[in-house]
Amino acid sequence: MRKSVYESKNQSKRKKKGKNLLCLHNKYGLVIFGIQSPNLIMKPQETIDYHLKVTWQAIANKYNQIAAGFGITQSVGYLLINIHESEGTTVSEVASLLGLKSTSLSRMLNNLEKDGLIFRQIHQNDKRSVKVYLTEKGKEKRHLARVVVRKFNDYLDSHLSEKEREILINSLIKINTLTTEYETD
Repeated sequence: MRKSVYESKNQSKRKKKGKNLLCLHNKYGLVIFGIQSPNLIMKPQETIDYHLKVTWQAIANKYNQIAAGFGITQSVGYLLINIHESEGTTVSEVASLLGLKSTSLSRMLNNLEKDGLIFRQIHQNDKRSVKVYLTEKGKEKRHLARVVVRKFNDYLDSHLSEKEREILINSLIKINTLTTEYETD
């Protein structure tokens, strides 16, 4: 078994607290927090987060394949969809939507500005804030991205019953809430 990067960096901290909790990985799965119990060995395919990650990766890859035909990426399409068409959106709201740090977001916005998809202006009511607006070209790409998202969701809806869809959405909302509330010892 090899030690994970997380375990290597944090092992000494935990030992100082009187805990010997490790996260160890091997080719057969994951030993949760290193507790040596056969009941706690989990294969990645047995975890919720594994299925969330591979499913989102498949969706993002599909969106990227489609978006490439329009000269954008999935993340650019997502950003364009979330910029209010007439009122614009503040940079802080964009950062929150995308879960990006300011340096990564700044680079992305610079590229979108160079590509002629957006422009930025200082917020009229709050001079400390900057708003992002769509150009005509940005509005066109936004429309294309919305059509792609709508078609893909229509496809998913056609293959899920109303009950399955409702259960899935409610489960994802619950997992998101639980993840936000989760605190480690």
